[in-house]
Amino acid sequence: MPPDTGLIAALDAARPSFERCALDSELPETAFHTLSLRIITANRRASEVHWGQPFIGPTADRLLTCMRTIVRVALRPRRVHTRASATFYYVPLRDLDYPMQPPPSPPTRVMSAAEATALTQRLAAVASDAERVALIAAQEEARVAVPVDAVASLLETFHEPDLAAGGALCRVVSGSRALARITRGLPAPDARRLRALTRGRCGVSVE
Repeated sequence: MPPDTGLIAALDAARPSFERCALDSELPETAFHTLSLRIITANRRASEVHWGQPFIGPTADRLLTCMRTIVRVALRPRRVHTRASATFYYVPLRDLDYPMQPPPSPPTRVMSAAEATALTQRLAAVASDAERVALIAAQEEARVAVPVDAVASLLETFHEPDLAAGGALCRVVSGSRALARITRGLPAPDARRLRALTRGRCGVSVE
């Protein structure tokens, strides 16, 4: 029997906590893209949480303990209505992305103020935020860094600046103030997640 949509929504809302478990495990992001949990509910609470498939490693037990705690908190009866008895599988981090992994290609130069203005205009002209993220990512391929003073203007072109926008900027913005400038333009939850997922390492330096 499939789980109630409310259960999945409650687990999805705990995404930042699952991300902290992943970070503490020090495993690569790809290890989590198919990593599933087998969740059993009984007496209207999560009674058992196991790996959905065999997972062996030096941090496996600690990681499962961390994720089990999150599941049980997320599915507490006072938070969400849980069917009396159900068994289902859940992949908490199928699209986990550490923004600074692999390390970005070092830029060969920082774009001029005129070039930054032109980039801002190009971002403003496209229809979707996904296209804006792609245009920012193209700067890494060109190995041209974005000046930190341009960050606010670039983020203002987004309909909904989010973790994806912040992560893309971390890979191309020049200087030690990159993270502070980028998170200033993001909603607080996305700013917190960006700080965590980058471990505070954000921005690039010209070779």
